[in-house]
Amino acid sequence: MSDLDLSFSASDLPWPKPTSRLFGDDGDCEFIAWVPKSSKEWCIYAEGYREAADRLLEQIGNGVGTKDFLVYPIVFLYRHFVELKLKEIIQDSRNLLDIEASLALEHRLDRLWKDARALLEEVEQHNPAATNEVLDDAERLILELHGIDATSTVFRYPRDRDGKPHDLGSDYLSLDRFREGIQDLAAFLDGASMQVSVYLDWKREQYSDYHG
Repeated sequence: MSDLDLSFSASDLPWPKPTSRLFGDDGDCEFIAWVPKSSKEWCIYAEGYREAADRLLEQIGNGVGTKDFLVYPIVFLYRHFVELKLKEIIQDSRNLLDIEASLALEHRLDRLWKDARALLEEVEQHNPAATNEVLDDAERLILELHGIDATSTVFRYPRDRDGKPHDLGSDYLSLDRFREGIQDLAAFLDGASMQVSVYLDWKREQYSDYHG
């Protein structure tokens, strides 16, 4: 068998060259993204994953793209959005309630939700009846997502660590139904994180005014 001839690549294809690189802060200003360190880092990351998923779904709705391929990044991106929003809520709620604890490197949505729910219940303890009803509905969706993809690997890899194919329970997934449910859940997570953020900003303002 003769060696594969790649001599054509340098001139005929966008092949890696001695000058090729991946990262830098130069180039066309329209393509330069702002990636600062920020106190809102969880929110920024979450919004990025959600926007990417929204745009992929929009492409499918416009008849562009292959839904049988794009289903994997779409569900993964939304799932990661949910994970990051829960972590944002946990971190901000702990800051609000003066709870010192490091944020665990955790991917399981059930555990993250358990912590987030307990904190939200404490934050909104003045209105437990309304809060619990909303939290119950959100919990159902989060645990449904967790039941399909407990560790954020099902839509990233075709098989688990033991080499077994993932079982989704069906060979078909309605992206339209998924979009409707995830948008409901995203609206709740946005509302919860915003409410905690408002309380936290008010607390910081009070502290600043008191201490001059």
